[in-house]
Amino acid sequence: MMKNLTHSKIGLLVLFSIVITNCDLIKMEANYPGISIYKTNGDYFNMVDMGMKGDRIVRYEGLHGAPYKLTISKDDTVYNRRVYLDDGYVLDTEADERYDVFLNLSFKEYFIMEEKFETLLILKDTLRKYILDKDPYVEFYRETIFHQKFSSLNIMNDTAEINNIIRNGEIEKYFERIK
Repeated sequence: MMKNLTHSKIGLLVLFSIVITNCDLIKMEANYPGISIYKTNGDYFNMVDMGMKGDRIVRYEGLHGAPYKLTISKDDTVYNRRVYLDDGYVLDTEADERYDVFLNLSFKEYFIMEEKFETLLILKDTLRKYILDKDPYVEFYRETIFHQKFSSLNIMNDTAEINNIIRNGEIEKYFERIK
């Protein structure tokens, strides 16, 4: 009897974990803006971005609260939602051309600052001091609704097809030019 009760508890725990994980994945997909390709005014690849409407900060997140977005080693902290592409383009799964501003903080510096402030969210007034570029995008493309072939997190590991599209001058065949 005790053994069956223990198995039942374990089964319920596993089921509960699966439900919670699936809810988190659905929530993540609902907030997922899709694949973007862009060029910026400077090399902001390793710089933190946040969202602003005018002078109001509308989106920023603590990196400690999103460890799945980072690869942390002894020497560096790398944001794994951006990948370099051919011809100076960057592939990004979270970029938002409407609100993005880049900070003069690398992901490692931002991560260290969070530890210093002992909080998941650095104070907004502190972040304002680090704004590097409020209009960073020279070109910005978002995957069109008709060609959602690239919208998966696996694209970050295999960019050969997108690089081919860039080399062949076919970006606008698969991506909508926003800017």
